[in-house]
Amino acid sequence: MLPFFSHDYEISFAIGGVMMLLMYGLLVALALLSVLQIALHKQPLPVWTKKAVLIAALALLLMALTIVGILLFNLYSEPVVSKLMGIAALLSLPILAVMQWIFVLLAWALLHPIDTFL
Repeated sequence: MLPFFSHDYEISFAIGGVMMLLMYGLLVALALLSVLQIALHKQPLPVWTKKAVLIAALALLLMALTIVGILLFNLYSEPVVSKLMGIAALLSLPILAVMQWIFVLLAWALLHPIDTFL
């Protein structure tokens, strides 16, 4: 009975891996399509204001600090916790790219008092 279940898990993991490769392949194709449109001048380039540059730079800094924090937590935690949390931390890193809007919102919220003052 046990080999039957382990075989099902292998199939499930294989299907999951194929789905992840398909998802990343589609994301890469969309990114390449955007680059191609910009290169062919079919898509206008955005105009970056100083405020937008500051918000984007602060959001990238916050995301970088979060990644460093996750990696340092993994490095300096106890061995038992490190193994489990390390796997969770490394699996959470790709999710941060999808959740970039949270860092942009946080950066905007941090800069909003300065914006209203000026």
